[in-house]
Amino acid sequence: MIKPVLLSFEKDRSIAPNVFVDLHLDTVFNEKTRAILAHPCFAAELLERQKVFTEIKKDTIFSAVVACRSAIADFAREIALWQEAKTKIEKLFLKVSVMEKYLQASQALCNLQGEGRLQKVAEYFQSKRDSKLTESIVQARNLLNLIRGAKIGHLDNQHIIAKNESEKTLYVEICDCATALGLSFSQKEYSAIYPDIYISRAFRTLYKEEIDKIQNLLEPYNAIDFDEILAYLPELDFFIQIEEFGKKTEKKQIPRCIPTLSKTKQFLLREMYDFTLLHLAEENIVPNNTYFSQEEPFFFLLGANGGGKTTYLRSVGSNLILFLAGCPVFAQSCIGYPFCDVRTHYPADERFTNIGRLEDEKKRVDKMLDGDISDVFFLFNETFSGTNQEKGYTFAIETVKELHQNNSFGLFVTHFHQVRETKYPTLHTVIQKDNHKRTYKITHAAPDGSSYAEDILIKYQMDRASLAQKLKINSERGR
Repeated sequence: MIKPVLLSFEKDRSIAPNVFVDLHLDTVFNEKTRAILAHPCFAAELLERQKVFTEIKKDTIFSAVVACRSAIADFAREIALWQEAKTKIEKLFLKVSVMEKYLQASQALCNLQGEGRLQKVAEYFQSKRDSKLTESIVQARNLLNLIRGAKIGHLDNQHIIAKNESEKTLYVEICDCATALGLSFSQKEYSAIYPDIYISRAFRTLYKEEIDKIQNLLEPYNAIDFDEILAYLPELDFFIQIEEFGKKTEKKQIPRCIPTLSKTKQFLLREMYDFTLLHLAEENIVPNNTYFSQEEPFFFLLGANGGGKTTYLRSVGSNLILFLAGCPVFAQSCIGYPFCDVRTHYPADERFTNIGRLEDEKKRVDKMLDGDISDVFFLFNETFSGTNQEKGYTFAIETVKELHQNNSFGLFVTHFHQVRETKYPTLHTVIQKDNHKRTYKITHAAPDGSSYAEDILIKYQMDRASLAQKLKINSERGR
């Protein structure tokens, strides 16, 4: 029986690290989780992961998954101690602890509940149960307990054998609590104190019969592949971190859903949220909709600064990456197509060595458009805004023409209002008519001229009265 996996990766599909920084996903998920999110799935893998996320939303199943992760983490720590052992007697004692942790981790995997891959993993380890192994480890532990009666005086009457590792130190308990809460922590630096080799030899002589029995009990299991279980640790970490973050968003009244997979190219979300704002303790995050389809695969997004354009761009990109990794997205509903890549173009740090900002932007855009881009989703944030209006607009239109020719999808945030006169569809920030405040809502409907005037007034922190006064003064000066 082939060992089942919880995650299968597409090495040929990879999202660049800068995309996660641009979309602020580096503030939400740790490096290991981002490494998994960086590989978009094909449809079959995407559906399998969705099944797991559907199951672990149930409290009992999630608890079993967390318990399994904890047991495997304990197993990994015991292996590290065993590998650091300096003497044969120490290695032998720790090998018994390793085998005990192996049995506990195996049992935790057997206890996984749910359908799909969770069920397959549980059935696989249930089929590998070995009652003889369990009996051998119990006998080995009983023999070790006899040896634990020996003490040595020059170490303040301490046991020469390490304490039972099931008795966790305060540091280990804190680490486990932090991991359960989704927090990261620095590894503790320490130097182990090992028994003198002569003392080790003395124990081997004093307890030769017991030690020989322990070695004979363990020898038939020397070929056990520990990596078979350890390989599940990063996979479980991924599902746990995504699910725990989802539970936090629900407490903030932000919905999440399992997307529906589409065979035709589209990315439609209803009431979509920018969940990356949660790390800023933002309240009242405004939801929006998306409209990407085969008929309208690409949009320009217009509006004054501070109107929510970049937030909308980030909402689209961050939820798209979650969808492509088989995760729930933060919206009321979602229908999506499994694009092969997501690429972003954000303003760069303006410290250029041999070229100017415009040349740098053109160079990065050319690199983004290289190769087959028919299944790529592009996100441009104020690209070519560093040059004059006419030149920047020309480069923007040329870029979008190439994307349309390759059937690519995407969104282009810009201040080039001339794009309204092109054939390409536009989205717009909404401003309240009564007090001219931004609503952070994005609309597909084309605005009238007055709404653009209000938008420009807000951009330059003016109102109609102050503009009229300024025009009057300029008119009088011109007489």
